[in-house]
Amino acid sequence: MELQMMRGRVAAVVMAAWMLACTSNSREEPKKVSSPEASTLDQQKSALSVLQPEALPRSGFTHTVQGGNRVLIAGGTTNGTSGGIRLAQIYAHLATPHWRDIASMNEGRYDHAAALLSSDRVLVTGGVTSSGNWRSAELYSLTQNTWTSVAPMSIPRVRHTATTLNNGKVLVVGGNNSTSEQGLASAEIFDPVTGIWTTAASPSFPYSEHSATLLSDGRVLVLGNRLQHEIYTPSTNTWARTSDSPGIIGAGHTATVRARDGLVGGEVVVVGSTWVNGSPVGMTYQYLINTSTWITGTSPSIPRRNHQAMQLSNGAVRVLGGVNPSTGTASTVVERFNRNGTWYTEPPLQLQHHAGQASLFYIDQSLVSGGWDTPTDGGAPTRQQTELYTGCAYTGGCYEHGASCGTISDDCGGTLNCGTCASGRTCNEQTHQCSPPPCVPSVNSCAGHCGPTQDNCGGTMDCGPCPPCATGTVWCCSACHPASQCDLIC
Repeated sequence: MELQMMRGRVAAVVMAAWMLACTSNSREEPKKVSSPEASTLDQQKSALSVLQPEALPRSGFTHTVQGGNRVLIAGGTTNGTSGGIRLAQIYAHLATPHWRDIASMNEGRYDHAAALLSSDRVLVTGGVTSSGNWRSAELYSLTQNTWTSVAPMSIPRVRHTATTLNNGKVLVVGGNNSTSEQGLASAEIFDPVTGIWTTAASPSFPYSEHSATLLSDGRVLVLGNRLQHEIYTPSTNTWARTSDSPGIIGAGHTATVRARDGLVGGEVVVVGSTWVNGSPVGMTYQYLINTSTWITGTSPSIPRRNHQAMQLSNGAVRVLGGVNPSTGTASTVVERFNRNGTWYTEPPLQLQHHAGQASLFYIDQSLVSGGWDTPTDGGAPTRQQTELYTGCAYTGGCYEHGASCGTISDDCGGTLNCGTCASGRTCNEQTHQCSPPPCVPSVNSCAGHCGPTQDNCGGTMDCGPCPPCATGTVWCCSACHPASQCDLIC
C-alpha cells in the first residue's frame, strides 16, 4: 500500500477559500534580493523557513488557499497509516499560532479533489475513502466550521480533477477507479444550488494524472498523457479538439494560465518532462489560447513530474518540487519561467517534496507541504513537513523602479515591460523616462543669414559664405549694410 501511495499522484487541486477575519492587521515586508547577482548566502537567507510542524505530515491531500494568507489542508495519508485520514487544518500566515485544527471530514480520504464554490464553501470529492465509497462528496462550510455530506458522484473516482466554472458549478473530469486502467473518459457537474450531480458530455479520451485548467473565456483546457487534447465549453456542454501539442505531455505535468503582452486571451504554460532517446528531459510548451496553437519554449534545467507551478505577480511561473522520472529522486530545485521566455534558477527548497502541494500567497511566497523525500541511505521514504518559501522576492513594478518606458530588470532574473512613450517622445535607455525627441535644427535658420549662425536648438550652423559687399559695409539682415548699423537694423 505504501508503494501505491508513493506512485499515485496527488489529486489535482483547485483553489478554494473561506472568508475568515484576519487575526492580525500587521503586514510583513518581504525580504528583497537586490539582483540576480546577489550572493548565494544572501539568497539562501531570504529563501525559506521550515515552519513549526503541522499535526501530521502527509501526502495525497488537498491544498486550498484564500485571501493571500490562509491555506486549508484536508485529508491525505500520513506516516504509519494505511488509509485516508479525516484531519483538516488551517495555516494562517498572519495568525499566532499559524496552525489551527478545524472540524474533521466525515470520511478519511486521500487522492481526492477539492474545489471552491462561489459561496465560499469547499467541495471535496472522491478519493480512496475509509468506507470504500469512492463516489462520496462533502462540503466544508466556512461560517459554521462543519463538513456536510452531499449527493455522491455518479461513478467512483480517484486522482480526478475538479474545476470551478464561471457559473459556480464544478466540473469533474476523468480519474481512476477499480475498473479503469488508463483513466476514465467521463465528466460530471455538481450544482451547489440544487446539490445535484448531472452527467456532462463525455470527453474523447480517458484521463488520469491530467490537468484541467480554467481559461479566461470560461472554457476548460484538459491535457492528458498524449499529443491530443481537448477543451470543454460549459455553455454548450461540448468538447472540441485543440491542435496537437509538439510532443507528448506526460503525466504529472503542470498547466498555468497567464496573461501575455499583446496576446489576446493569454497563454497556458505547460511544464513537465518528455523522453528523448530513452532519457527524460525538461519540457516547456506554451499554448496560445485564442489561436489554439502551440509554441515549444526553452527547456528548464531538469526534468520533473508531480511538481507544482504557480504564477507570480510579475507574470513569471515558479516551478518547484517533483521527482526525476528516470531516477525517482525528489528535487529541491526551484526554477522560474519568466515573461521573456527564459528560465531562472531560484534558491533551492530546504526539503524534498515529491507529489507535495504548494500554494502561492502573501507577496509571492509559496507554502510547500507534504509529499515524499528520497532517502540517501536507501531506506523508506517519509512524508515531509511544510516550509514557507520566499525565493527571489519581487521588488515591485515599473513605478517602484521609477521607470515609465522600456524594459527593466525585475531583480529576479526576469524583465518588466514598462511600455512605450507617446508620439513625439522617446525613451531614454538609461533613465527609462520618456523625454522629448532630440531637437532638429530648422532649415529656415539660415534664411537671411550666412556664415556661423545660431540655430533653433541653441547651437550654431554654417550657412555658407556671405556675398561680397562694398568697402565699409558688411552682410547683415539679408543685405550689405554699414557694420555700425547692423545691430540697429537687425
